[in-house]
Amino acid sequence: MNPNKLNTSLEFIKGIGKIRSKLIRDELKIDTCQQMLYNFPFRYIDRSKFFKISEIKNEMVHVQIKGVFKDLKLVKFSNKYRLEGKFFDGYNYMTINWFKGLSWVEKSIEVNKEYVLFGRLSWFNNTPNMVHPEFERMNSIVKKGFVKIKPVYHSTEKLINHGITNNFFIKIIKNIFSFVEDELNENLNKEINEKYNFYSTRKSLINIHFPKDFKHLEIAKKKIIFEEFFFNQLRFNLIKIKRKRINPGYYFPLISNKFKTFYDSKLNFDLTNSQKKVLKEIREDFSSKKQMNRLLQGDVGSGKTIVAIMSIIIAVENNYQSCVVAPTEILAQQHFSSFINYLSDININVEVLTGSTTKSQRKLILSDLIIGKIDVLIGTHALFEDDVMFKNLGYVVIDEQHKFGVKQRSKMWKKNNPPPHILIMTATPIPRTLTMSIYGDLDISIIDEMPPGRKDIVTVHRMDSNRLKVFAFLKDQIKSGRQVYIVYPLIEESKKMDLKFLEDGYESLLRD
Repeated sequence: MNPNKLNTSLEFIKGIGKIRSKLIRDELKIDTCQQMLYNFPFRYIDRSKFFKISEIKNEMVHVQIKGVFKDLKLVKFSNKYRLEGKFFDGYNYMTINWFKGLSWVEKSIEVNKEYVLFGRLSWFNNTPNMVHPEFERMNSIVKKGFVKIKPVYHSTEKLINHGITNNFFIKIIKNIFSFVEDELNENLNKEINEKYNFYSTRKSLINIHFPKDFKHLEIAKKKIIFEEFFFNQLRFNLIKIKRKRINPGYYFPLISNKFKTFYDSKLNFDLTNSQKKVLKEIREDFSSKKQMNRLLQGDVGSGKTIVAIMSIIIAVENNYQSCVVAPTEILAQQHFSSFINYLSDININVEVLTGSTTKSQRKLILSDLIIGKIDVLIGTHALFEDDVMFKNLGYVVIDEQHKFGVKQRSKMWKKNNPPPHILIMTATPIPRTLTMSIYGDLDISIIDEMPPGRKDIVTVHRMDSNRLKVFAFLKDQIKSGRQVYIVYPLIEESKKMDLKFLEDGYESLLRD
């Protein structure tokens, strides 16, 4: 693409000007021709069909009709005026009303001339009418070409109040296409376009905004979507290459007594092949002298935590500290209990730091941390604080990463220089192709098998009519010594949402 014309400010496009371009920039964050061309419609209106007034039904929302205005007059109501038109399609009449811009509309419409009307239906006394429809002379439409599929763009009340309507966007986008002409060059090579039967970039953009029909629209959308994913992947890979080139990683070559003792005496079950594979990938990262930035995906119960523990042992054996970041205090305490259970016998010092840690405990933990007395620190958002300083942080494990913001996670990078190795864990099942799109700058490991002996999770859906049967099932489970928890969408009754709430549910359970 020609960078000069595409980067031209909207101010210099015919029909926009300085004031309107500033409004569009302030409201929609769109400043250049390229940004406007990639500001796609969020929906389309099918205007390929004309309805007769007699064909209009209650369930219809928008309709398009053609005919002539037989009468146009001002009607007084409540000390105000409205403009009322009688529109005739050759068989029946429809009342058309305007409450704003009366003078302009009255001057714009000629009676007994053929018009096309498009708008949202209103009903009064079981009779359809329209308020503020779009209207245009038939001869004007024939002259410039009839738009069968009309794009609809996002806007704001402020833009509309300044005359920057949907029709305005259609007009200026057409002007932009004329301005850039044939300089919308192809983004993909010939082989890719032929392989997937894509349109050219130029043809795709035109059909995204002004499709000939819905078939052309779908083909154009596939090309534009492919381009977005394709260039995202290129960008992610460039980021990954740059990161590995610029950020050296801490070198963890040793696997000695602590790891062997843990494996031989503390690990009382066999690792799955998936766990072994992930550990191998992590060890290769640790030995590469490049910073690890890896996503570990696996279902709940698949054994991600034990992988984290074993990789942390490697970091500690190489004289580096580690930390584990959890989204909640409950999960942080669970991790702390697991780590203490596994690591206390092999002389690895583990501590936990959360928002509820007392001031005196926090002071002691921070003091021990900076002198290297603590090998592994587990905590919540409290670990992101600036006063949490390590002697030699080499490895960070972030659990349930989607619950942390990018800025929060990036703070862990700054806890040492160069940045520590990063392992991000998630139990959220994400298709691999989507994972590559979202986390393309990360290396990806997947635990895709459960440890032996784990029972399958059974998920069932029951309607409210089966409520008593469900409660009977719960009672049977409790009698068998099992536990049950019930989640309600609301704590208290809401005036806005008709949903079950906790207080009513609790009383209902007591009654039953």
